[in-house]
Amino acid sequence: MLEKITTRMKRQGIFSTLVYLTCTVFLEKLGVEIIRLFVIKNDINLANDKRIKIYLPDDHLSEQLLGQIEDKCGAKYTSKIISKRKSGHILAIANIDKCVASLAWLSQITEPGLLEKKTYWIIHGCLTFPEFRGKQLYPSMIKSLSHFVARTEQQSKNIYIESSWTNKASINGIKKCGFLGAGYTISFRDKVLINKRIING
Repeated sequence: MLEKITTRMKRQGIFSTLVYLTCTVFLEKLGVEIIRLFVIKNDINLANDKRIKIYLPDDHLSEQLLGQIEDKCGAKYTSKIISKRKSGHILAIANIDKCVASLAWLSQITEPGLLEKKTYWIIHGCLTFPEFRGKQLYPSMIKSLSHFVARTEQQSKNIYIESSWTNKASINGIKKCGFLGAGYTISFRDKVLINKRIING
């Protein structure tokens, strides 16, 4: 934890670190979570990164891949991966030198609307392991998943992505990929208290 704080101070300054400690660590202890939402159209020309492979729910995940992920994240996280894939979520994995370097999820969500249901795609749960940071994997993951949606959908659809509101590096990476702000949610112990998201299918 101390190493993480020191690294953050060097990269983002004292003020950003204090905001992080106050608004992230303290609020998380209380069970409060603030999530920002961003949006982009899928009719954009985004290149696919060859380091990244997208696994549909029925695609085979090798024991080697799952073993690497379990070594880094624990058995509980691996079980979560299996469960989420059974529920229809799409997993993207970036490999560097045959090592799992980054993970991200893509999900298609359907929500009730005033006149009709809204269906949209959302990128979430992005994770890059510390030893592979600085290799542009995060924006490449976003672009690859957006590229997948553009190839999958016959008509233009909005693609959304979530990030903690204090994660400055994540938000900068999202904006560099062309995403625009689309509101936020405030939750307390996994229950949404304030929903200011702007969702259009």
